[in-house]
Amino acid sequence: MPNLPVYDQDYLWQSLSSRFFDVAATVGDCIAIALRDTPGTSYDAKMRVCYPNFGGLAWDDCDCGGVLQVSMGRRTSTVNFPQELSEIGANRPTACGAGSPMQDFTVEFIRCWPGPDNRGRPPSCHTMVEATRKLDADITAIRKAMYDCLCEQKQLRHIDDYVIRASQPAGPEGSCAGWTTNFSVSVVTLG
Repeated sequence: MPNLPVYDQDYLWQSLSSRFFDVAATVGDCIAIALRDTPGTSYDAKMRVCYPNFGGLAWDDCDCGGVLQVSMGRRTSTVNFPQELSEIGANRPTACGAGSPMQDFTVEFIRCWPGPDNRGRPPSCHTMVEATRKLDADITAIRKAMYDCLCEQKQLRHIDDYVIRASQPAGPEGSCAGWTTNFSVSVVTLG
């Protein structure tokens, strides 16, 4: 293990909240920039961004430019990332038994999805395939941006480690569809 810089223990715990807050904001910025170049992004429709946030994305309004949210989820401890301390029991020695803080995050991105026209006719197959192609490009850009951003955060030692989990389709619900991707990070604290 590399030699870690010496930090004041009180600083590490007091700044923990802002460190996780910064991770959410940085990852959100990376994704928002990457999504500018996807086929579904129209320069006349502005993407709405909301991060860091708490809880799930409200589906009551779907902007065609897209809605991006990075939410902070569960916070726990780990000595064997990404396993929680409670999953591996108290048999592993840690300084004061606390382990390293670990935070879960959820990235949600939705955009307009084709629906019936003003006469109630369903969208054409071509329209649906084109919308799917755009969402596929979105998740490719989102996952690459997450990987690049979190890898850089790890290299800069802003985080200790990260894991990006599987992306799941979100919707379609009403006139919205998109993706949800969860990730977790751990940060080093001195116990």
